[in-house]
Amino acid sequence: MRPLLAVAVAGLALAPQAPPAGLLAREPAVAGVRTYYAPGAGIESVDARLIASAKTSIDMAAYVLTDRALISELGRAAMRGVHVRVYLDGEQMGRSESAALQIAATPNVELRQKRRSRDPMHLKSFVVDHRVLRSGSANFSVSGEDYQDNDLIVIESPSLAESFTENFERLWARADNQRIGAGAWGVALANVAAFKRDHVALWGHDPEHVAALARDRENRRHLPGLPLASAVAPTADLAELSEAEIVLGVVPAQAMRGVARLARPFLREGAAFVACAKGIERGSHKFMSEVIAEEAPQVEVAALSGPSFASDVCKGLPTAVTLASKREAAARRLAEQLSTKSFRLYRSTDLRGVEIGGAAKNVLAIACGMAAGRELGASARAALIARGFAELARLGAAWGARQETLMGLSGLGDLVLTCGSAQSRNFALGEALGRGESPREASHGKLAEGAYTAAALVEIARERHVEMPIAEAVDAILAGRMSVQAAIDALLMRPLRAEA
Repeated sequence: MRPLLAVAVAGLALAPQAPPAGLLAREPAVAGVRTYYAPGAGIESVDARLIASAKTSIDMAAYVLTDRALISELGRAAMRGVHVRVYLDGEQMGRSESAALQIAATPNVELRQKRRSRDPMHLKSFVVDHRVLRSGSANFSVSGEDYQDNDLIVIESPSLAESFTENFERLWARADNQRIGAGAWGVALANVAAFKRDHVALWGHDPEHVAALARDRENRRHLPGLPLASAVAPTADLAELSEAEIVLGVVPAQAMRGVARLARPFLREGAAFVACAKGIERGSHKFMSEVIAEEAPQVEVAALSGPSFASDVCKGLPTAVTLASKREAAARRLAEQLSTKSFRLYRSTDLRGVEIGGAAKNVLAIACGMAAGRELGASARAALIARGFAELARLGAAWGARQETLMGLSGLGDLVLTCGSAQSRNFALGEALGRGESPREASHGKLAEGAYTAAALVEIARERHVEMPIAEAVDAILAGRMSVQAAIDALLMRPLRAEA
C-alpha cells in the first residue's frame, strides 16, 4: 500500500512575493505577512497597484478614493470576486465618498460606516485580505494571531511600518509558541492512518516543531502523554506527497488555500485529498472542497467531519464520523481504508451537506459557550442547540443538503458534541466571551474556527435569504457591534412564532 500523508499545519504558508513596483518591504518573520510603504509618498499614490494584487478581500477608507485609476482598479477587483469593503466617514462627505457610492452597485462591494468610538485615528491604511489596520499611532494593541492570514498589509509611513513590524514580530512569537505546527487533530488523524500501515508522513511547516515531534514522539503541548504511532514520520518536506494516494488536509480553514497551493506540485494525479477542516473561506465564501479543487485540480476531493475530539481519538476511544465524496465509489474506498476498530467512518455523497454542518456548528457552539459563561442554565443551552440546529437545517436545505446528512454525525451529532463541552475551542471561546472577556482576549491563543467562519456563514445565509439570528448575533459580538447581553436581549425579544 502506498504511504498516506497527513498534512497538519496551524498557520498559513505562502510563497515569497516581490514587493509591488515603487514600494519598499519590511518582512516580519512569519510566512504570508508583509508590510509595504512608499517612501516620500502618501498611500493614495500606490493604492491602485496594491488593489490589483488582492485575491480575497480589501478593506479601505473611502477618503483614499481620489482618482479614476484607483476607482477603476477597485471595481475590477470586485468583478473578479474580491470582497471589497469601503468605510464611509459621515463628517467628510465629498468627492471620494461620492465615488464610493457610485461603485456600491458593483457586485461584491459593501459600504460600511466608520465608527469613531472604535476607530479614533480613522482608517489611515487598508489591508488586503481580512483585517483593517488602524495605523494612526505607533502603538499597536493587537495579538499576532489577528494578522496570521493577511497577504498584504499597507502602512502609510516608514516609521509606522517599522514600529508595526517590530511589535508584530514580538506578538507573533508569543502566539507561535502556543499553537504553530502539526496540531492535535493532525496528530490524532496521523495515528488513525497509521493503523496497519508501515509509513505515514505527518507534515508541518515549522521545522522546529516537526523536529520536536520526531524527538519527543508526542505533541507535548496539545496531547501530552499520548504518543505518536510508530509508523508516523514527522516531516517538513512536501516532496513526501509525491507517493501518497491519500492526503489528509488537517489545516485551519483559512489556511487551506495556501497549503493546497504549496502542495499542488507534489500531488499525484487522482490522489484523494480529504479536507479535515470545518469552515468557510472568508471573502470568497468557498467551502474547503471548492478551495482544494481550485488549487489542486488533479486530486479527488473529499471531506471528513463529525463529532470527535483529538484526545479521544488518540486514546482509542470509540468515535464515529462521516467521510463524504461526490462519488460513491470514492467515499466507500476512503471510508474502508481509513476506518479502524475504534474510529468508524460512515460514507456519504452529500459533500456540501457535510461541509455545511461542520462550518455552522462551530459558530453555534460559540453561542452555547456564551450561555454557559453567563450561567444561563441547562435549559437555555438546550434551547440554543435546538434552535441552532433549526438554523443549520434551513441553511442546508437552501443548498440542497439531504435531511439525513443534517440529522447525522456531521450535522446534529457534531453540533451536540461541540455545544456541550469546554474541550471544544469554539465553546471555550464563547464561554470566555460570556464571562466578559473581549473577542481579542477570549481566544487565549487558541484557534477557534467558528470565530473566522461566523461572518462568512452569515453572509452566505443572507445571499440565500436564510434567517440565522443566533449566528448573526455571534458574528455581531465577534465584530464588536454588539455586547453579549444586548444579543441575549435581542434574541429574547424576537416575535413569538410557530416552531420550524
